Amino acid sequence: INQKKRKGRKSKESKESKRKSYKKKKGGGFFSAIGLTKGRLLLALGTAGLVFLLVQNGEYLYSKGLGILGMGSSSNSHGGSGSDAQLFPKVNFKPNFILFFPDDMGHNDVGYSNPDVYKPFSTPNIDSLAASGVKLKHYYSAHICTPARCGLMTGRYLMRSGCQHSDIENGVPWGVPLTEVFLPKYLKSVGYYNAMFGKWHLGYFTKYHTPLYRGFDEFVGFVGGGGDHYSHQNDGTYDWWSNSSIDASAKGTHSEVLWNSSIINFIETKGSSHQPWFMYVPLHSPHDPYEVPNTWIQAQKALNTGENDEEVITWAAMVMMVDDVVGSTVNALKLAGVYERTVVIYAGDHGSPSNKPNYQKSSGRDYPFSGNKGTIHEGGVRTPSFIHSPLLHKDWIGQNITYITSVYDWLPTLASLAGFDSTQFTNKIDGIDLTTLKLGNNNASIERTLLINLDNYCNGGGDDLSAAIRIGAYKMTAGCVTGDGTIKGNLAVYNLVTDQTESTNLLKNDNFVNTQATLIATMKAALSAYGKEAVNPMGKDAPWQGNDYFCANCGKGCANNGYLQPFYDTSGTRLFNCQNNNNDHHKENN
Repeated sequence: INQKKRKGRKSKESKESKRKSYKKKKGGGFFSAIGLTKGRLLLALGTAGLVFLLVQNGEYLYSKGLGILGMGSSSNSHGGSGSDAQLFPKVNFKPNFILFFPDDMGHNDVGYSNPDVYKPFSTPNIDSLAASGVKLKHYYSAHICTPARCGLMTGRYLMRSGCQHSDIENGVPWGVPLTEVFLPKYLKSVGYYNAMFGKWHLGYFTKYHTPLYRGFDEFVGFVGGGGDHYSHQNDGTYDWWSNSSIDASAKGTHSEVLWNSSIINFIETKGSSHQPWFMYVPLHSPHDPYEVPNTWIQAQKALNTGENDEEVITWAAMVMMVDDVVGSTVNALKLAGVYERTVVIYAGDHGSPSNKPNYQKSSGRDYPFSGNKGTIHEGGVRTPSFIHSPLLHKDWIGQNITYITSVYDWLPTLASLAGFDSTQFTNKIDGIDLTTLKLGNNNASIERTLLINLDNYCNGGGDDLSAAIRIGAYKMTAGCVTGDGTIKGNLAVYNLVTDQTESTNLLKNDNFVNTQATLIATMKAALSAYGKEAVNPMGKDAPWQGNDYFCANCGKGCANNGYLQPFYDTSGTRLFNCQNNNNDHHKENN
């Protein structure tokens, strides 16, 4: 590395050649907008700040930023000051939006969360953006992949659409109902161009359930729930799309490398257009299988964390890779001159798997919460999240939002910033508009009522927790809430301000029961009411969503000659015959 440094400093290449965009042979290169030269270490100094980049034999090896991201803060003083300061003051233009939604990135999987706790990875870009933005400290998502994406795209509680129970497995003839209007459709109605680079997992059994029919103008990624990061196959079924067509050219290139190239290309070609845009980036990393280019393996080993387990090293390198995608995206915004007009949101989709991989001195990937991915304990549904933008009120910069926030809030918040009339929402929206949140109301004990989830499938009988609601500081969990509003099994109440590990059930405290009888009754009544409103959940077997479901008698789908594609039309007629197709359907990971 020192040799490369000296070599780079002696380089007398012209400014023009240094700024020339560097592209990898497969899928483009990270920091392509900055410009690299083969076999050189360059000190790139520009609007993105100072970045060390090492390139050897035509391959990006390593980068190290020196506080490069989020250095500018808004000088906007509109919208009051002090306790009256609104999160987003009014502006006279439509901002651009980027929403990162990484997969399996739990509360403890970023550097800025629990900074005093050991972690075997480094996320300098994410940490810098969060520090110069606002961090959402009581942010809720859903317990697994499809529900989280469903809540994000609809702004509605999961039990209203059937998303409350399960992920959509390949071959299941179900998708989020077409009566649910997705966020990009609302944005499109007020002039936005919408791009998606990442994992869909909201249904594909008809073409009308795929991204381009739900409001996106372009799409690069996969429509199922996961698979190999390089082959893009899940049990032998290939799933990588460019817009509405299968793209076989992606084989052999890591998903995040492909998406990073798509992001940079989008910003370079469309970022500075007069049309405002929304970019949705639901990354697949650091979800297993744990795979990452050697570039990041070597960069991770260079941190000298003392970790020797290859699975831990690879997973930590995937976290680093996510951080680099975020960093290169914001650098590209600055170089394209659109950073000042853009709102960047980062939010995990759900908790992490239970201590997998289990690194040395690990406090748990969802620390300090109990539970993990797949549960409605805090560890399953509380994730890292922040907003970064020069458009934030200056008094909010560096603040923590301790008011209760959720995945349902992004739709009304972005719609509001885009100038959409909230009286024109097609369906009831359960999220709240965060743009007018004031510093004086930023408190976790303020009594916002948030339904975390209500799964009326009840996990087979109510022995496991399937319902949770939060009102202010308190969370109530229940084993089951049935369609007639009956609450069954395992009822508990926790004070999450004083007991974030959910270790003390206050219903066993006579003094609490006596003094907080009204609160307890209110929470139970809310759960009961939501139970009566809940639609049938999507299941993994026929009749899929109850006997009234239009495709209740539809059989499971299959791949089409090895490719994952829509297999029914909206009348329930098969588009191709699965017999003798040699592509029986297989299950997928969450």
